[in-house]
Amino acid sequence: YIIAVYFGSVGIRKTRYAIKAGLLADLGGIIAGVIIATMFFGDSAETRLNPKETIQAFTANWENNELIKNTDFMTENCVLYDQAFDTLCFNREDIMNNFLIADLNENKSMETRTIKVTGEAPEEVVYAKLSKNNSIETYAFTFGQGRIQSIQFLGNF
Repeated sequence: YIIAVYFGSVGIRKTRYAIKAGLLADLGGIIAGVIIATMFFGDSAETRLNPKETIQAFTANWENNELIKNTDFMTENCVLYDQAFDTLCFNREDIMNNFLIADLNENKSMETRTIKVTGEAPEEVVYAKLSKNNSIETYAFTFGQGRIQSIQFLGNF
């Protein structure tokens, strides 16, 4: 319709390759749009877990001594603190080296007892009770940017 109106208004009767060129230009625009949108907004192949699924995977890796996988679940500046809000570890590497690997070195057998989510996004807090060598430890995990932002050790109960 547009070609008929534009070409008709200036008196061109033979459109020759105009339709083919126009459709080819539209296809080129669509392909360029997809590529540019992917560059700006990233690949959608990566799906993030919800907070409860994240903590389930985090504690499963902890139980199975696959601690290196847990770095993917924590932000770079993730902190670990205790119930008195004393900071024990200041970043992800510190948590890995001084806290998680310490459990591995002490040969603690561990099992996840319960995982409970409170609050609403984006301020959800996930509580996990872990059984370690016949004592139960409770942790609270807070999230930021879809990853664990802080871990609070709540005590043995």
